[in-house]
Amino acid sequence: MMTDRNPKWDTVPLDEQPHIQAMLVYQRAAATLYVRWKMSQTRMRMVASYLEADERCIKQGLRLYDATDSLDRQTIRDFMISEPAAGANAKEISEIVENRIYIVDYGFFHQDKFYPILRSEPVAVNAM
Repeated sequence: MMTDRNPKWDTVPLDEQPHIQAMLVYQRAAATLYVRWKMSQTRMRMVASYLEADERCIKQGLRLYDATDSLDRQTIRDFMISEPAAGANAKEISEIVENRIYIVDYGFFHQDKFYPILRSEPVAVNAM
């Protein structure tokens, strides 16, 4: 029986702690990952300052890696977060190949580079 809730997921009060930085990833369905993250405004300003950029202009996004065969992760796909100002903090990633191990980074795309800020634990995607 498949569930769309993960017990570990429910124990992390991401919304109740304003200064916590966290990223959680779990398999929601066959060939689908669910990614949720929390990044404080203070940290976003700090990273924007480091990049010498206006925090409102930096593109937020996710980078998916296949980490099955090697510690040298291979980038599979990048995802831009389209409405970060609206509080977007979750993304469903579909069309994932089963029986592989994935890692997801949350970060910023700026001047044609990706700057990872948060990294998930490796997640094994199994047939459901």
